[in-house]
Amino acid sequence: MLATAYQEHFDLRNDKAPTEFPWAKSAQDAGVFQPTTKRSTGEYLYKPNQQKDFLLKLNDTNSLARLGMSITAGLTGKVGYAVQDTVVTALWRDSGGSAHTFEDNGLSISTYLPLAISLSMVFPRTLAKSHSESMAGYIEEMLASEGGKRIELACLLGTNANGQPLGLLTESAQSGSSASIQSFGSGGVATTDLVAMLETLGGKGAGLKPTECGWLCHPEMLGDLLALSNPDGTGPLVTLGSNNRRYALQLPIETSSNMPTNKLLLSNFRQSIRLLVWEPSPDFLFDEYSVAGQVRVLATMYVNVALTRTDLVVVGQ
Repeated sequence: MLATAYQEHFDLRNDKAPTEFPWAKSAQDAGVFQPTTKRSTGEYLYKPNQQKDFLLKLNDTNSLARLGMSITAGLTGKVGYAVQDTVVTALWRDSGGSAHTFEDNGLSISTYLPLAISLSMVFPRTLAKSHSESMAGYIEEMLASEGGKRIELACLLGTNANGQPLGLLTESAQSGSSASIQSFGSGGVATTDLVAMLETLGGKGAGLKPTECGWLCHPEMLGDLLALSNPDGTGPLVTLGSNNRRYALQLPIETSSNMPTNKLLLSNFRQSIRLLVWEPSPDFLFDEYSVAGQVRVLATMYVNVALTRTDLVVVGQ
């Protein structure tokens, strides 16, 4: 994917670059993809369709995405999303003809700007030139895996400071949060806790589809859940589906080392959180002249996290 652009970077330095790039043949095509970092000739470093392939790799590294979190890519400039804090309820009209009371539905618009997450790598120049395809694949894999881990951590525990977005668990602990908290007993998590959490989420009226909702915990807590029985005591609480995926109370379970060991997260991830990705992501800057014999690579993604319905978050602890 990146290999072609990577090799063309060095070809440009050696005056071997093609006179016309296939993804920038016209001004109209050029307007589709506007990276902040370009080659010295002004040509694009990363093809627009390659960004979509990269995001698929990024999805695989994020447990929230596997549980249904939506990703909106190709953004430019400031964007706004409707944030709903409460659920509107239907009311019976008084037959006496009294005025209808209007209920505040808690809708507001939150705006988001891109935040940059980057990693840098240094290679011997001879290695970078001789094995450009391998190096390109390595750069992509590192950005997807290591950058992906940091993005997942921010989705959960982002501090909303120091360039980070606000995470679901951080928001749930704030005063005035619409998230629900289920307190575990002194013996730790129990089956009754999961049943209560599921009933709480079900009561929000957003549905309990397995493609949108699920459980997220640290691998250590998964061990505790595996020791529990189902509500009627006839079998284990955690079962293995035909797709080799674990389920509890008919909803999928994912684990992440980014989760605190003492917390269990249940949410409708499709509606509660959205990962926003701006163009150009990923963005690459190559520097082969600052240090003799070395090629430095700076890889950057421009992202943010929108918490759109925190009332659909239930945290057990």
